[in-house]
Amino acid sequence: MKPKTMKRRTMKRRAIAIGAAALMTSASSVLVGTGRAGADPPETELLRLSCDELGTVDVDISGRSLWSSGRVVRSNRVLVPYELLFEGTFTPTQGEPQNFTEHHIKPAPRHGRTDHCTFHQEGTDPEGTFEVDGQVWLSYTPSR
Repeated sequence: MKPKTMKRRTMKRRAIAIGAAALMTSASSVLVGTGRAGADPPETELLRLSCDELGTVDVDISGRSLWSSGRVVRSNRVLVPYELLFEGTFTPTQGEPQNFTEHHIKPAPRHGRTDHCTFHQEGTDPEGTFEVDGQVWLSYTPSR
């Protein structure tokens, strides 16, 4: 693969990862996560989801996997994604905007505690800017 093509794919993957971070991951989730010393606190991401059944929820995500679960803030409810759809644009600091669509699916759970949620995320980092609209289909634990 040519270095320029590889860099473009890496930037596209980074934008997708940032969108996923907003959903159920951290910025490097689609790429390989890095290890941490045992004493380091976990990296977390806070995301607001608009869900059909649960309403608007703020979710604390601490994980580097595309399929990381999240905990609803001020609750013991856990959200576990089984389908993710990201659509957005990544614009490198020195380059043209790049549109992307990513769709990831796992088998849906068999219990009835499922929901469909949406989110929007925008941001900037040293490599460029991004804008992501996402949908997530998830299962959730009952609230106690």
